[in-house]
Formats: sequence, C-alpha cells, structure tokens
Amino acid sequence: MPPRACEEKRMKLALSLLLLTGLIAHAEPPNERLDIALKAYRLAATGYREGNVPQELVVTWSLRAWELQKASGAPNAGADYVFRMKDLENVATARVKDGRATALEQLNAQYLRLEAELAAKKK
Repeated sequence: MPPRACEEKRMKLALSLLLLTGLIAHAEPPNERLDIALKAYRLAATGYREGNVPQELVVTWSLRAWELQKASGAPNAGADYVFRMKDLENVATARVKDGRATALEQLNAQYLRLEAELAAKKK
C-alpha cells in the first residue's frame, strides 16, 4: 500500500475514534435523582406494607419518581405511576382487612389511584 494511502487510512481511523470518543463523552448520564426516587419508593412501599412507614411517604416518593420519569421523557411514566398507586391501594385494602389500617386510609389510596389514572391520561 502506498504511503499516502496508509496515511489517509490512519487519519480516517483517528477521526473515527475521535468522533466515537466524543459521542461517548456526551452520552446522556444516568438519572441519579430518578434512581434515588425509585429506590426510596420501593423502601417506603415495603415499609408501608409492613406497617412501619406512613402512606404519605410512599405517595411522596412515587410522585417524585413520576415527575422525574415524565421530565426524562420515559414513555411508560404514566403507566408506572398508575401501577404504583394501584399497588398502594391493594396494600391499603389488605391492611384494612387485617385491622392494621382505617377505612379512611383505604379511601385515600383509592382516591390517589384515580388521580394517577387521570394524570396519566392527560400526559
């Protein structure tokens, strides 16, 4: 291969590597706040299920996760939010049946689930 062809090939390779490196360096960073919100939601939901965490804390972290998912453009943000609120309603219903919660707590969870469904539709 002539020296000029080798030089051109090396330049193309170097340019390709620079472009690739630039793309990797500018890739979207992980959403640390969303990761934290989802972890906190899971901990709060488990704590609520066990009777150690108030329902409001579960709702707070679920809302934070939903807002961050929406802001990041996650296509399943609304469905995830509704799923979390349905789970909360189911847990509240079970807790009422077990005598560990009041009917008001279950009604609150039911209302929150309905709000989540409406919010997800508005998207």
